[in-house]
Amino acid sequence: MDIRHFWPEWSVIELLGKGSFGDVYKIERKKGAHTFYSALKIIRIPVSEDEPRSLSAQGMDDRSILGYYQEQVQLLENEIVLMETVKSAANVVSIEDHYIEKDRDKIGWTFYIRMELLESLNHYINRAGKLSRDEVLKLGIDISNALASCEKIGIIHRDIKAANIFRNEYGDFKLGDFGIARRMEGTEQASTRIGTPLYEAPEIVKGESYDHTVDIYALGIVLYANLNHGRKPFVPSYPQALYRGCEQEAMSRRIAGEPFPFPDEADDKLAAIVLKACAYKRENRYQSAAELRDDLTKYKVKAEESVEDSEGDERTVLLRDMPRNQTGPYSQNQQAIQPVQRGQSSQNSQRSRNSERSQNSERSQPSPQKSHGKTPIIALVATAIIAVVIGIVFWNTRTRHAEEEEKNELLKAADEGDVVSFGAYEQDNVTSDGREDIEWIVLEKEESKLLLISKYILDCQQYNTDSTGVTWETCSLRKWLNETFMDTAFSERERAKILTTKVQTEKNPVYNTDSGNDTEDSVFLLSIAEAEKYLSTDEERQCQSTEYAHEVIAYDGYGGYWWLRSRGYSRNFAATVDYSGRIDCGGEIIDSSRQGVRPALWINLGS
Repeated sequence: MDIRHFWPEWSVIELLGKGSFGDVYKIERKKGAHTFYSALKIIRIPVSEDEPRSLSAQGMDDRSILGYYQEQVQLLENEIVLMETVKSAANVVSIEDHYIEKDRDKIGWTFYIRMELLESLNHYINRAGKLSRDEVLKLGIDISNALASCEKIGIIHRDIKAANIFRNEYGDFKLGDFGIARRMEGTEQASTRIGTPLYEAPEIVKGESYDHTVDIYALGIVLYANLNHGRKPFVPSYPQALYRGCEQEAMSRRIAGEPFPFPDEADDKLAAIVLKACAYKRENRYQSAAELRDDLTKYKVKAEESVEDSEGDERTVLLRDMPRNQTGPYSQNQQAIQPVQRGQSSQNSQRSRNSERSQNSERSQPSPQKSHGKTPIIALVATAIIAVVIGIVFWNTRTRHAEEEEKNELLKAADEGDVVSFGAYEQDNVTSDGREDIEWIVLEKEESKLLLISKYILDCQQYNTDSTGVTWETCSLRKWLNETFMDTAFSERERAKILTTKVQTEKNPVYNTDSGNDTEDSVFLLSIAEAEKYLSTDEERQCQSTEYAHEVIAYDGYGGYWWLRSRGYSRNFAATVDYSGRIDCGGEIIDSSRQGVRPALWINLGS
C-alpha cells in the first residue's frame, strides 16, 4: 500500500490488525538518523462492493444509496472532529493527521487516519498475562482523566471497553475510538442505545434516558474485570470453567439490579470504589469522572504509604491491621481498640487503687493512746463526712432512678419509626467523656414489647475471626454481641428488659445457601428478609457510622457497609447492606474487618 501521494514522508511497514470497520497499520517516517512511528487506521465506506447492491435489492434507488453513504461519511468525519477536539487532553488517543480519498468511478470513500502508535489493552493483557493492582489503578485514574476532559466539552463516549483502551510505551493508558460518541445538549439526556452490551449501564439496556454516568459505569465494569481474574460480575468465579451463554446470564443479573459480589482481587476499600462506579442506580454512582479519579488516587497514595510503613515499621502495621473483634478475656495490649476493655481496665484499676488506699489506711492507723480531747472532734467530722457521702449517694440514686423512669415512659409511648434511647456505648471516640446514649429505631411494636435496631453503625467487627465457613449460630460476631456488647452497652436493669428471642435463619433468597440452625439470642443482626421487611427502601437502609466505628467502609453523603446475619453466596460469605442501602445477597467474606454492626433486639416494656 502506497500512501506517499498524500504523505510523502511516510511508508507502510506492517499490518497490525483487521477489524469489521477498518484495518490498522504501522507506518514510519525517517528523518536523518532517526525513525518515527505512527499508527494508520484505514476505513472504507462502503466496507465492500456488495453493500450497495444489497441496498439496491432492498428497493433503494441510486440517490437514496448515495445519501445513505454520505451520512456514514459525515458520522466518521464527526468522530475525527471529536478526537481532534480532545487530542490535547491527557489520556486521549491523539490524531496527528487525516486524509479522505473519494473513489472516482463508484460510490466510495477511503479514510486515512494517522494517530499515535499504541498497544490495545487486550493485546497488552494477552502479552503480559494480567494487570497488576498498580496497573489497574493507573488504568482507572488515566481513563477517568480522559472522561473528565470529555465531560468538560459535553461528550459522552458511550463505548468504554477494553478494546477501546490503549497503552503507550511509558505505561500510560489512553481512551480512543469515539465513533459512537455524542455531545450532550444542555441538560437533555441521551436516549439512543448504541454501545457494547456487556459494558452497558442498565438504563441503556432498558431503553431509558441516560447521561454521562454511563461512561463511569462502563469503566467500573472494566476495572471490576481486571480485579476479578478477567471476569465480569456474576460470571462463574475463577477458576471455574466458563460455559456458552454465561456472559448473557451474568448481564441479565446485572440489569435486574442484583448487587455485585466484591471482585476477588480487591480489598474492601478498592472494591467499594469500583462498586460505586458501577452502581445500579445512576444517582448512587460517582457523579463525575473526576470524583472517581480522586478516590482512586487517594487509595493509591494510601496503599503506597502502607507499603512504606511496612518496610519502615513492622509493629505499626501489625497494630493497624489487628482484628478489632476479639472475644473472651482481654489483654492490656487491646485497651486501645476495644471499648469494653477500656471500661474493664478502668474498673480493675479503680479496685486496685481502692485496695491500696485501704492498705495504706490500715498502715497509717495510730496506735491506741490518749486523745487529749481530740477524739470527739475527729469523730464528729468523720460522722459529718459519712452523712454527706450517704446523702450524695442517695440523691444520685434517686436521680438515676428518675432518669430511668423517664426513659421507660418514653419507650412505652414510642411507636414504629420513632427513635428512642436505651443503653450507652462509646460513639464519639473520646473516652474521657464517658459513653454516649445509644439511639434506636423502633421497627415493630407488639403489645408490651419493641423491636429495635441501632440508628447508627456502632462498631466495626468481623463476622467471624477467620474465613472458615460458619453460620450465624457459630460465628464469633454472635458471641461478641451477646457477651461483650451486651455487658458493655447495658446496665443490669437494662439487661433485664432485653428479651431472649428465637432467631430464625432462612436460606439466602438468591443463592439458596443454607444459613444454619435457629438460635436464641438477646442481641442479633437482621436477616435479608427482615431488612427488606422493616427497612423497605435503599434510603431507609442507608446508615451512617459513629466516630468510634470510623474504620467501616463508607462514603460521604451515603452510608457505611453493615452485616446481615444471613449467609452470602457461599459458605465463607455473609450478606451485607452497602453504602447506598442496597442489600448485597452475595455478601462479603466473613473475616472482613471493615464491615459495620447494627445490633437489633427486643425489649420488654413492663416493669
